[in-house]
Amino acid sequence: VDTMLAATHAELGKQLKGGLPGDLTSAARDLDVFITVGRSLLADAAVPSVSGDPAVDAKIQELLDAAAALAPKRVELFGVASDYDFSQLQPRGHYEDDPLLQTYFRAMIWLGRTDLPMVTFDPEGKPQFNRRGLEGAFALQALLAGTGADDNWRRVDKTISLLIGERDSMSPVDMTAYMDAVGAHTPAELATLSDDTLYKALIDGDYGVQRIMSQIMYTDPTDPPLVLPRVFHLMGQRFTIDSYVFNNVTYDRVQDLR
Repeated sequence: VDTMLAATHAELGKQLKGGLPGDLTSAARDLDVFITVGRSLLADAAVPSVSGDPAVDAKIQELLDAAAALAPKRVELFGVASDYDFSQLQPRGHYEDDPLLQTYFRAMIWLGRTDLPMVTFDPEGKPQFNRRGLEGAFALQALLAGTGADDNWRRVDKTISLLIGERDSMSPVDMTAYMDAVGAHTPAELATLSDDTLYKALIDGDYGVQRIMSQIMYTDPTDPPLVLPRVFHLMGQRFTIDSYVFNNVTYDRVQDLR
């Protein structure tokens, strides 16, 4: 995990210094935040950002402070604001007794629960395409593939898949298939594609569909059941049948119709 993050982070720094096409710079800065926080949690020490942007550094510190406080906090990242449950970063079970496992646990929870949202839905269930989230996911996969860090990702992912199960969101493997579908494999090629083209490919390919709700979400009891956003995760949560069943026999999948 450390090798994967360090390699992608270094390459991201080079690309930020060289300049990125279109509006990809904003997504790249968000990636800097995402990776820096992950590396800092894994190292149990502050890791510098690669952009050196004061706004990026301020957001990183804000997130690390929230992670230390283990309390829910409103977070805006990759173009969407949401309530992030930092209490999930509290090591539990066999992770509690070993300092190395504690830092691994915190980092993996951050990497697995931090959404790169590509399609969100309003209370009426109408979809909203979020290009910035897609750009972040696209750029992250390009960084993994370009540095060879995707080999490290596959090694970790294979182990988790064998122990727990399949992914419940879009992954780097899925993003590679999506790149093929839209005919874009570089940031420059992505910048030439319209929102309509990118959105249609997401929907047609069923990319990023989640079946288990695990984030803090709010709904009015009179509204229809929430439609979960389509998201990309670097090390996303896994699909387990007991979680799926529980999700579908509780609110808001089962509503009080009295």
